[in-house]
Amino acid sequence: MKRLLFSLLLGLALVVAPGSAHAQAPTSISVQGIASDDGTPLADGTYTVDLRLYTQESGGEPIDEQTASVEVRDGRFAALMDAEGLAFDAEATRLLIACKESPGRDYWGSRTIYAFDPSTNRLDPVPAFVIRREALAGEGDGLSEAVRSLVEPVFDFNAFKPSALAVHPLTGEVYVLSSVRKVVLVLDRAGAVVARWPLSESLLPQPEGLAFAPDGTLFVASEADGGTAVLLRFDYRL
Repeated sequence: MKRLLFSLLLGLALVVAPGSAHAQAPTSISVQGIASDDGTPLADGTYTVDLRLYTQESGGEPIDEQTASVEVRDGRFAALMDAEGLAFDAEATRLLIACKESPGRDYWGSRTIYAFDPSTNRLDPVPAFVIRREALAGEGDGLSEAVRSLVEPVFDFNAFKPSALAVHPLTGEVYVLSSVRKVVLVLDRAGAVVARWPLSESLLPQPEGLAFAPDGTLFVASEADGGTAVLLRFDYRL
């Protein structure tokens, strides 16, 4: 298998469900390119491609780097980078994008959420939220040792991979869902983890979606995973 490094100008397509400023749907960044050597298209086959995501057309440092195995056909290839969650933050008038595994340069060992400004079509290279390993482990959050001993085994950090996020329409808190770990983290506006909700695998075998109604009602969607797809409703109570 050949390994290549492509310089790419990436197009970022972001979609918000019409009619609801708080709707959310998982998304990915689609990368398409022309594979050539001095203007000559590469032969059809499988190649290993290093992908880098920038916030500007030239110069600067990449905010994300990934390696993908791609099929080249007629000199063209396509791949997906792992931006997995998308939500609209009405308070800051921005789109939040959660990275599933690759957090971006300088943030290894964390999970990151970036902000995209629709008014300028710019992606901020500095994450809006950084979820660090110690936050998932419960350090520094005021939990008692007894409670922490119950919480920590739930949070295998490597298994915490954001698959969806949504912003609470009343509190502004950011809810981050990990399908692999089957847990929801709640972040305050400063990015601190203020709540952790383990999800029942029997009720939600593959939770992949979050959305809020305007009154704060939370909906969690699970794919069928060989069974029946599920949509659960959680009423908001003060």
